[in-house]
Amino acid sequence: MSFFEQVNGKTVDEYVSDVANGKTPAIAVSRRDFNADQYKALCEAIRNSKAVNNVFLSDISDEAEIKMLFDAIASNGNIEKITLQNTPLGDKYVKEFADMYVKHPLLTGIFFKNANIGDEGAVALAHAVSQKTKAAEAEGVNGEAKLLKSIRLNQNHIKNDGAKALAEVLKDGKKLQVFIVAGNEIEDEGMFAVADALAVNDTVEKLDVSGNPFSPSGAAALVAVVRNKPSIKEYAGFEI
Repeated sequence: MSFFEQVNGKTVDEYVSDVANGKTPAIAVSRRDFNADQYKALCEAIRNSKAVNNVFLSDISDEAEIKMLFDAIASNGNIEKITLQNTPLGDKYVKEFADMYVKHPLLTGIFFKNANIGDEGAVALAHAVSQKTKAAEAEGVNGEAKLLKSIRLNQNHIKNDGAKALAEVLKDGKKLQVFIVAGNEIEDEGMFAVADALAVNDTVEKLDVSGNPFSPSGAAALVAVVRNKPSIKEYAGFEI
């Protein structure tokens, strides 16, 4: 019996039909609840739905199926947030996502947890965000809806180079409210860059750097900034 039969009282096929017919704006499912044909149908429903704006999927293991999902999201300009968990994107597919993200009109929330992302992927994603930010700012008021609001890259393999690139996202994020890099491999060098970027950002409300191997020196750099940032309402990974 599938997740949906147990929780929503529907079969997987009925759920996919609801997505296709615009009855489900927020999708939150595991790939394990679908057979291959049902997953393909779900991606097609995401592609064509005028209602879906939030996509949460976990446990996609097949590379072709990752690409299938990205193609669907690229074709649906209404999607604002994507969450992928326990899905081995690796640097290869984060780069593909980055290329798609630059062209997407409304995608402003990115959450990749336990996705096997390293520095190369983090740098590619940061560059894509920078490119899109510059283009959006050039549009003035009309471009504000395209600016990134949330980036969460929990439990990956991002080190200092990736953190420094992502710090530029934090530095330039005029609408960025959430910045999470918890559970990575970021040391003091990366945290110093994050702290420097945070010092000039007045929009971030939630910051989480917990589970990274930085020393008390890295923590002190963050504390010195956050102490004077009333805009930050939640933080984790250090104490003030």
